[in-house]
Amino acid sequence: MKKILSILLAVLFILVVFTGCTQNTSGTPSDEGDKVKKTESDKGTEGDEEPAKPVELTLYQLQPGIVDQIQEICDMYKQENPNVTIKSDRPGDDYFNIIKTMFASGQGPDIFSLNPWTMVEDYATAGLIVDLSNEAFVGRLTDAAKPGVTIDGKIYALPMEIAGLGITYNRSIFEKYNLKPPKTISELESVCKTLKDNGITPFAFSLKETWELRHLFSMGHTPTVDIVKFKEDMNAGQTSFNNEKMDEVFRAFDVIKANGPENPFDYDYNMQCALMGEGKAAMFATGLWCVDMIRKIDPEFNPGIFALPISENPDDAKLSIDVNSVYCINSKSDAVDKCKKFFDWLSSEEIASVYAQKTNTIPAVKNVKLWEGADEAFNDVVNYANSGNSCPWGFSIWPTGLDDEIGTALQQYYTNEISKDQLFETIDSKWADFKQ
Repeated sequence: MKKILSILLAVLFILVVFTGCTQNTSGTPSDEGDKVKKTESDKGTEGDEEPAKPVELTLYQLQPGIVDQIQEICDMYKQENPNVTIKSDRPGDDYFNIIKTMFASGQGPDIFSLNPWTMVEDYATAGLIVDLSNEAFVGRLTDAAKPGVTIDGKIYALPMEIAGLGITYNRSIFEKYNLKPPKTISELESVCKTLKDNGITPFAFSLKETWELRHLFSMGHTPTVDIVKFKEDMNAGQTSFNNEKMDEVFRAFDVIKANGPENPFDYDYNMQCALMGEGKAAMFATGLWCVDMIRKIDPEFNPGIFALPISENPDDAKLSIDVNSVYCINSKSDAVDKCKKFFDWLSSEEIASVYAQKTNTIPAVKNVKLWEGADEAFNDVVNYANSGNSCPWGFSIWPTGLDDEIGTALQQYYTNEISKDQLFETIDSKWADFKQ
């Protein structure tokens, strides 16, 4: 019951955080290194006291688009805490299985990111992550950010960002051809035709990386159900992923593949970003975390985001909005206190603002607004939230491990290895294997 209430609260309170994000802040540090507040930890001591011993922490995070930015933030911490070095990494595309394998062998980084909700619950229940409930920085989190990291009333992770998942698009290309973000599948087909007629590939699309496909399936399926009741009914064996709306959802899935590049298995995430950055593709079914990578190719890239149309009813299109990856502390780490002090620093208003700006994300910390000059795309997310046209990230609420199976099943559907009905049979049966 507590978990159900948590999910309901996440949807309810998400409007609160976005109301606070509608105005830009003028107080963002222009020189992060000079503006960072010094912490009292890890600086060493003066006089006759023994200096603090050097410590090296490892931080693993799952997002490919912010690898450099996270290391920059870790380096900022070292400037203020010379005895602490934090080395960040993203260990491969199969991130979650890599982390799982490390923990199974008794290893693991000091700090690592997980998806919220079910995955945090799995690691907390297994005693693998530290309870942060009594840390002062927990009080800085927005109400919308807490439910996805709260298990049985205790907080087990630090959320730093709230994000939208949908169709990220090149606003400049849309404006050039007088296109508006589509709200129905027919409108989506019309947009694709106009783009093709002008020599532009409508979608940067790939079949190579299944994590993108599970995101796509989630943004199509989740708006068709009450996600709380759906999970309960699936656990009881009383429902299916197949419902009366899913035929049209698959029509939308088919439109995306039909309007992507030839040989989609040849493209990985970086190559899709390159298609967008080179102006060869106009849309990408992913979140705004792709913007930084695209701007490495086109610094003037002008992004927007809209909800995937899933029917001929515009009200059915809902943007997936939720807490993005969250940071946990390994309970077996030899430096838990050092990790907590880093979290305290990271979640301060000043550094949370720096984090949001560097990673192009919406802050999960109170009193931290969108930075001055933030992309209009973030206001797209805010507008969806404030209008009520949003839903949680279903893939974070499914049983852990099922998301991989769904990504693979959708890949097999796209390559005609299985039919749509077989896909539903597969993932329905897999739920029983992974359910809690």
